[in-house]
Amino acid sequence: MAYKETIYLTQIVWNSETWTKDGASLGPLALEVEHSGTAIESRTGDDQYSVMTAIVNKIISCTVTVAKVKNVHALGTKSTLVATLAKKDGTTETVTLAGMILRSVSPSQDRAVVGACRFEFVHESADGSTVPIS
Repeated sequence: MAYKETIYLTQIVWNSETWTKDGASLGPLALEVEHSGTAIESRTGDDQYSVMTAIVNKIISCTVTVAKVKNVHALGTKSTLVATLAKKDGTTETVTLAGMILRSVSPSQDRAVVGACRFEFVHESADGSTVPIS
């Protein structure tokens, strides 16, 4: 049975910048989060398939796309990123990504359309083991 939930990205807060979905700022347009790693498959004895797969080199990265940028941010700036999602029934959920470092900024402006700016972030862990998603 498939379960479908409609959600809307309504606000993103990072460092001193807040993007809120309203008519004035156009708010955040998109949020993409990736939590991944490299699988190391090890075989023991005569086993045909892996008996243990370790996931190493874990990384959490995210991309935020917004329509308007009010401040200039230095690459390497570290802060917590908080995204607020609204459900169709009006309730909200908050996704917090701690220790997100600004990796790149990519503004773009196509002809005769609203421009957008992509901020790419990557996680830096304080202790090397805590997953920052809450």
